[in-house]
Amino acid sequence: MTRKAILHAARELAVPPSIAPPARQLGPLGLATALLRNPLRALSKELYEKPVVIYSRLGAKTAFVMAPELVRDIFHDQTGTYAKNPLDRRIMGRALGNGLLIAPDEDWRWQRRVVAPLFTPAALADTVPTIAATAGRLLERWRAEPGGQTVDIGRAMVDLTFDIIHETLIPDTPELDGALLKRAIADYLSTITWEIVYDFIGLPSWVWHPGTRRMGRSARIARSEIARLVSARRRSGIARDDLMGRLIAARAPETGLPASDEQVVDNLLTFLIAGHETTARALAWSLYLTAYVPDWHDRLSRQIDAVTAGSAVSTDAVERLTLTKRFVEEAMRLFPSAPIISRVTTKPVSLGGAALGRGARILVPIYVIHRHRALWSEPDRFDPERFRAEAQAGRPRYAYMPFGAGPRMCIGASFAMIEAVAIMATLLRGVRFEIADDEPPEPVSGITLTPGRPLLLKVVPDGG
Repeated sequence: MTRKAILHAARELAVPPSIAPPARQLGPLGLATALLRNPLRALSKELYEKPVVIYSRLGAKTAFVMAPELVRDIFHDQTGTYAKNPLDRRIMGRALGNGLLIAPDEDWRWQRRVVAPLFTPAALADTVPTIAATAGRLLERWRAEPGGQTVDIGRAMVDLTFDIIHETLIPDTPELDGALLKRAIADYLSTITWEIVYDFIGLPSWVWHPGTRRMGRSARIARSEIARLVSARRRSGIARDDLMGRLIAARAPETGLPASDEQVVDNLLTFLIAGHETTARALAWSLYLTAYVPDWHDRLSRQIDAVTAGSAVSTDAVERLTLTKRFVEEAMRLFPSAPIISRVTTKPVSLGGAALGRGARILVPIYVIHRHRALWSEPDRFDPERFRAEAQAGRPRYAYMPFGAGPRMCIGASFAMIEAVAIMATLLRGVRFEIADDEPPEPVSGITLTPGRPLLLKVVPDGG
């Protein structure tokens, strides 16, 4: 059977592209190669079937945890026993410093309190008009090409969500060089697998690798650009109730001193990266799936038309677009933006009947949990009906974690869902998407889950 025929058969069954897991654990060389190319290729078949799998390497243990009840212990019930993995700081520390995403718990708590008011339901509702208007401008550009055009939908969604996070969290900063910042972020993220491999083989973070110079240069460019904004805001003396204003006005609980410019930059860059990159990936995969399973495009369009009645997408409409929300939720099940979360033990523990010492590595592979044979029926098939209320009622809470779990769950989870639904509803009213490339995309794990090659879709105006 040809590759094109295989893809056609998979589409008929609504089975999107995935990673075929190796039948058994890879050896050291194969594992290092897989981690460098795509860490998902290192996840063996038994992970998709068992609750816990523990590997030993040179006396050190790594536990892969898939059982929802054990995941709950790690992220909720025994958080003091499982700390953030130093690998997170190794990967992102040069760019994000001590920002919310990688800060130790004592710094994370007060930083989260500072920004929490920006993510209340009322504050999020106020963002919908901006989201819809920004997506509407993209739709107008697409519709201006009556014969349609082929676009890299991943790149398009990165640009769109960056504009939205800019306009909602740090508005009135036209001096921000968005193109420069996006290039720096993309360059930084493109080389992080080297850090993963070096950590795996035990090399310290100061050892050079082929991505060292690019990561350092990109981090300096990104931080310098944000520092320029912070300096300009401080000089202006203008107090605004946006993300930058709240961070500048914050006081450290231990000292009562205001946040330094460096601390403000840490968190602004954290939110700019995490706030657009993860949503962009979720949207790109979602729009790809409207082309992959076109019947769902038609179903979504009918509900969107009925709910919006030709008007701009509103907060009320977002709440009523239940089918679109289920569609995005199922897309994030199959293609979770954060595919793997890691922790380390702070003391000896017993996990799934196995004894682990202090410093053992705990990996919670979200990508695997979302496709686990014991947790999902036909786990590789795309089916948004899984997220009907009655279907979710009997499902373990920690079987689905697109935004993480526990106290350190992504603070922007609600914003991301509102944004994704509003964007989908805006775009699908005016265009439809068709797959422009017969080569199936491979999901690749990095900080986010990206396609291994450009996700090319033909954008065709409805009726075109």
